[in-house]
Amino acid sequence: MTDLPHLLLPARQLLQQGNPAAALALLQDWLASDAYDGELLILAGLCAVQLQDHAQARQYWQRVVQREPANAVAQFNLGVLFRTLGDDGQAELHYRQTLAVDPGNPLALLNLGVLMSDHRQLDVAEACFTQLLQQDPRHVGALTNLAGVYAASDRDEEAGALHVRAVAAADDDADVHTNFGVFLADRARYDQAERHHRRAIELAPTHVAALCNLAVMLTWQERYDEAEALLRHAIALEPWRADTHTNLGILLDETGQHEAAVAVHRQALARTPLSNEVLSNLGNALTHAERYPEAYACYARALELDPTDGRAWSNMAAMLAQQGDAVAAETAFREALKLDPHHARARLNLSYLLLGQGRYAEGWVQHEWRSDPSMRDRPTLLPVLPFAQWRGEALAGKTLLIWAEQGFGDEIQFCRFVPALKRMGVARITLVTKTPLKRLLQSLAGVDEILTQGDGLHRLVPHDFWTLPMSLPLWTQIPESDFARDVPYLAAPPDVLVHWRQRVDKAVGAGPRKPRIGLTWKGNAGNRNDLDRSLPGLATLEPLFEALGDRVEWISVQKGNGEEEAAFAAGFGKLIALGHEISDFADTAAVIAQLDLLISVDTAAAHVAGAIGKACWVLLPKHKTDWRWLERRDDSPWYPQMRLLRQPERRDWNPVIARVVFMLQERYG
Repeated sequence: MTDLPHLLLPARQLLQQGNPAAALALLQDWLASDAYDGELLILAGLCAVQLQDHAQARQYWQRVVQREPANAVAQFNLGVLFRTLGDDGQAELHYRQTLAVDPGNPLALLNLGVLMSDHRQLDVAEACFTQLLQQDPRHVGALTNLAGVYAASDRDEEAGALHVRAVAAADDDADVHTNFGVFLADRARYDQAERHHRRAIELAPTHVAALCNLAVMLTWQERYDEAEALLRHAIALEPWRADTHTNLGILLDETGQHEAAVAVHRQALARTPLSNEVLSNLGNALTHAERYPEAYACYARALELDPTDGRAWSNMAAMLAQQGDAVAAETAFREALKLDPHHARARLNLSYLLLGQGRYAEGWVQHEWRSDPSMRDRPTLLPVLPFAQWRGEALAGKTLLIWAEQGFGDEIQFCRFVPALKRMGVARITLVTKTPLKRLLQSLAGVDEILTQGDGLHRLVPHDFWTLPMSLPLWTQIPESDFARDVPYLAAPPDVLVHWRQRVDKAVGAGPRKPRIGLTWKGNAGNRNDLDRSLPGLATLEPLFEALGDRVEWISVQKGNGEEEAAFAAGFGKLIALGHEISDFADTAAVIAQLDLLISVDTAAAHVAGAIGKACWVLLPKHKTDWRWLERRDDSPWYPQMRLLRQPERRDWNPVIARVVFMLQERYG
């Protein structure tokens, strides 16, 4: 006990009343002397911390531990101070010193556990939290943090059980509910997660972390309006926080409001100018806004602050790849992977770069990361099936299920490897596809059964293995020279062909047969690259109509976005619009089979033409050209009848259309 209660008690009272400056002033004469009192120095340090004078607080507490190394309070306070200052090594040292003096100190165990968890020393963190729970089985901090350790170790069942225990121990604790909500949302259990987040907000309506956590989850679900309202409310409550601005910036960027995202990320950076995460997010928004020099500066600054930041390397690499600097991009991707070999996004983006260069051996290996669960927006979601995923094992006499992934064009392109699987001796192949593809894929040689993803898993019989279409070139090791071995490998059903032959013949009418040229000028409007990939509209193709006029029959097979344009043009006799009559890809294939040529942007119709062996000219953008069309080639190893026509400059289709006109005149006079 201090010998100076006349100073300690009033100073402590002033501090409790929220007046640390007055408390410190009361102690000032004594502090200036050479006298020593541990309790007074600890109190003085607390006052200094509240006044943001961390250096002075450190000096006071270090005086205590120099005289009293076994003073657990001073040791612990130094641990907290160094953690606040970002010196985690010193923080760990002082937490351990605290525990050496007081082995069961709950705060030291909790803080050391959190520190070790942050540094991925999960075994040490687990030991700290486990000891805490042995002392107090209902310790909420230990329950939730140990759940985090288990989740990071892929021990989801144990982690979930701990969250349930935490809720049972403190159902009125908002932190407990929102932490459980984050755990559930990360595992796509959104309905349950939302209930816990909303319970947290009900308990604490101004709980900014809970508001942000719910908003982030709603953003993942593309419930953008709700998420934005929550984030703006959170910012109004605590405008000094950077994380709320960061989350709003990410939402705005994701919804295409790139300039607004840049502005909000700059606000986040003003609040945490040394944050690598904020710099990277700002760099991403600038990249999407096509302000590349500024984006590069953000990534460079992040790497100046921390050269080991794999995320910054990966983001810079993606930007460089987007600009077409493949050499610099590959160097940056590999630097990211050297720092973090498990960086799924870097591996996936590197795969696109390698595959686009025709470097298939490594490209297919890296492309397997497309389904990694660490990427929320991963392009492939793995099915949960009660048999093994095929990874190159011998297949002779085995049964194999192939589960559809990604878009229609992807499945059309990669189902070509099924006949090769049959030649390898697979006894039975089941294809699980999307409903619009089912009739067309029934023509694929080697398929024994076709189901749709909507049929339900109860219809699946046991198989030896399952795989994904885009994994087939990796595990079959089929070389580029054999990609087109089985082309054509798809065909419309005979009765569908008859129907569309009659329909097209009727539409074009009697008289001498003219060349029949099909057109598709727009892809899926939801594709992030659609602004570059699709033509602005049918009017872009006007030079074709002017040059060849009625010497050819123009037939639109445009579906969805663009159908109204086709119908309008058909009303003036400019073309024949059939898209509104097409119900699935069997119809698409049957219509294209009646053509002499399809002219298409990069969309599923081009893959249909290639798969049935029909001549097809594909109009490709300069910016972010899809990897499968390779670089600087006008042919395709995937489809021998295909010609690739590339933009010389971004979003300038005029030279491409002029070349199409020239090629058509050469072909048809």
